[in-house]
Amino acid sequence: MRIVVGSIQQETNTFNPELSTLADFVLAEGSELFDHVAVTDYLHSQSCDLIPTLYAHALPAGRLARPDFELLLQRMLAKFPSGGPIDGVWLYCHGALEVDQIGSGDLEILKAVRQQVGPDVPIAVALDFHANLSEAIADLANIICGYRTAPHTDMEQTQLRAATLLVESIRRGKLPRSVLVRVPLIITGDKVITAAEPMHSIIRACVDVSRQDGILDASVFNGQPWVDAPQTGASAVVVVQDDDHMPIAGKLAGDLGRMLWDARDRYRFQAVVVEPGSAIRQALASQDRPVFISDSGDNTTAGAPGDRVDLLEDLLRHDLKQVLLAGLTAAQSVAYCRTAAIGQEVLFPESVTDTFACLMRRKGLQPVLQSRGRLLGWYGEDAGACAVLSLPGIDMLLTHKRCAVISSAIIESAGLVFADYRIIVVKLGYLYPDLAAVAKKAYMAMTPGASCEQIESIPYRVVSRPVYPIDRDFDWIPANSNPAG
Repeated sequence: MRIVVGSIQQETNTFNPELSTLADFVLAEGSELFDHVAVTDYLHSQSCDLIPTLYAHALPAGRLARPDFELLLQRMLAKFPSGGPIDGVWLYCHGALEVDQIGSGDLEILKAVRQQVGPDVPIAVALDFHANLSEAIADLANIICGYRTAPHTDMEQTQLRAATLLVESIRRGKLPRSVLVRVPLIITGDKVITAAEPMHSIIRACVDVSRQDGILDASVFNGQPWVDAPQTGASAVVVVQDDDHMPIAGKLAGDLGRMLWDARDRYRFQAVVVEPGSAIRQALASQDRPVFISDSGDNTTAGAPGDRVDLLEDLLRHDLKQVLLAGLTAAQSVAYCRTAAIGQEVLFPESVTDTFACLMRRKGLQPVLQSRGRLLGWYGEDAGACAVLSLPGIDMLLTHKRCAVISSAIIESAGLVFADYRIIVVKLGYLYPDLAAVAKKAYMAMTPGASCEQIESIPYRVVSRPVYPIDRDFDWIPANSNPAG
């Protein structure tokens, strides 16, 4: 069987004003794609003839510029075969990609692929747990599989779920259908941890639904809250093997949606949630090590710029010792450090205008340049230039590009020794598994920024209303008798 394989993936934060561009993406075309997806060995083991197209992944960021998105999509479609049958298409997307002047990039990808292959070729797509989905997505994709973990640890398993269902459907000669139910609910992702209740039980219900006769898969999606779009919010998807099972799928998707709705007041932050000043004071007073402080309002894994210095300015008011600020976007400062000597103080000139340099000048500070280097990226790629500067009691890891410091390995790739620090400040919300495993304490500072944790204060303009918790005086009942599609 001939299966087309492709991936365009980025999570958007529309409150980050900077547009993403092609330069932000890690790209692989043709057979090089196979090194970047988790389904290659499985599909080859099933005697599939694979047609690789494009792999394009980028760190969460602002809207993707329209010309750059269109170029990526054209490069993917150009790799589709012009002759011979296509038995199926396997895609790996995010579900919360927003394109400037277009809207949902994931929807545009599926529209274009469906137009390319026609109505009778099954399309399977693996998506992130934080996807924002519309019913139109379910009309276009036969198989939709979402991550069942947050923080995410099942990316490979989810890709394989989608691939396995695609192969099985092709062999049975079935054309699966996806039924999606949207839930008017926006919950910050840092509250929704799948190992904790209530989401733990909801995920377990998805697994149970997937085992029912005629049901291929079930997923729930929390959504990416920092996207101002009509489809922002939670959803539930049930995949059935054929049209005959559509009525039961609508009911089951509605039941899962209702579970999401009924749990809306039960989600809790897993870290200690405090105001920034309190987070700093409690961390400094702690005898434990390492203690983490999350600068949650400037969370780069949620697409924020990573350049805010509010928390750093608060830290500098204290007597510090063995503190690391692990990741601050400061492109001009990093570039200027190329001209500075290691071990000497750096005086940033007025021509260096990023937030870090401006803070140093305003405070009359001249940090010492400790090192320069290259940083390890989220996916193990080269994430660009970095520089480590020091002030009394604190080292500051500056990055030329936005980065996501989600592991100790990323910190040490900058030439730092993870074990040297008592307090580590990161541009995250919840800690990713590698950091959570070693953290003795973790404080989530309620800082301002593009990934503000207080949903009610986010300046949405176009999200569908009513939606909880912005609107509270309403109930929601799923239209089980009217499934999407």
